[in-house]
Amino acid sequence: MLDDDPRVLKATERLLTAEGWTVESFTSPHAFLDHAKVHQPHIAIIDIRMPTMNGLEVQVRVSKVSPLTRVIFVTSDDAPNVRRIALRAGASAFLLKPIQQEEFLATVASTFFEDASIVERPSRTFFAPLKHFNRE
Repeated sequence: MLDDDPRVLKATERLLTAEGWTVESFTSPHAFLDHAKVHQPHIAIIDIRMPTMNGLEVQVRVSKVSPLTRVIFVTSDDAPNVRRIALRAGASAFLLKPIQQEEFLATVASTFFEDASIVERPSRTFFAPLKHFNRE
């Protein structure tokens, strides 16, 4: 998961770990991208508004370093043009903060299973510009 707000990361991590996901969080887009390049996460949860690099730019860069990574945006930016750009660029979902827990968890699960080639649950790897998830 990638978000510049550590409180958001901590709360989201608690929610996901309570559901059995192992999560790794990042406040730095650069650190997240370095990690994505090496670990090729299945899902990345990313915020839009961050000081050093916005989430749309992270989306473009992650698509180059980890082309199979699915992106879920979780943001307070509800500008229609931002949503449109994100979804046209291939984002799997665009959710608004504060997140609705059930919707968020359902979105993470359905995004993981979007890929028809994933048949088994082991080795589920998610990335979100908030953290890296591996559900076991």
